[in-house]
Parts: sequence; structure tokens; C-alpha cells
Amino acid sequence: MGSSLRVAPAELADSIQVRLQRMYPGSRYVSSTRALSVPMPRPNGEPLGDNALIEGTKALLTAIFPPTVPSVAAKA
Repeated sequence: MGSSLRVAPAELADSIQVRLQRMYPGSRYVSSTRALSVPMPRPNGEPLGDNALIEGTKALLTAIFPPTVPSVAAKA
């Protein structure tokens, strides 16, 4: 397993890029390749287990790509 999680394609608004930096220090977003790289946490220098990796990835994706709320017009 590498030292970073790569997510692509990703289009991030400026506000989401700020959130990414605040929540995941050391993360990088490259707009030209539409990719983001987030350092993997290594508690006690050890890689995360499978369940912890899945939960951490889920938390990252939820924070960076929040679910959209359907508009009232879309429901009609």
C-alpha cells in the first residue's frame, strides 16, 4: 500500500480545497489533472487495517464530496 490515497477525477471548488487542506493537512489537489492526493494516516507507524481504511476513505469522500440535496424543482 502506498503512502497516499489518490482520488481522480475530482473537480473541487475553492471552498472545498480549503476544507481539504484544513481537514487533511499535507493533501494536494492538482486542477490540471483533476486529482487529489491525501496522505494515509499511519497510527504508531503502522498502515491502517482494512476496516479502518474503508471507514477513513468513506469519511474523506463524504467530507470532500457532500451528498447533494435535490431541489424542490427537481421533485416536481
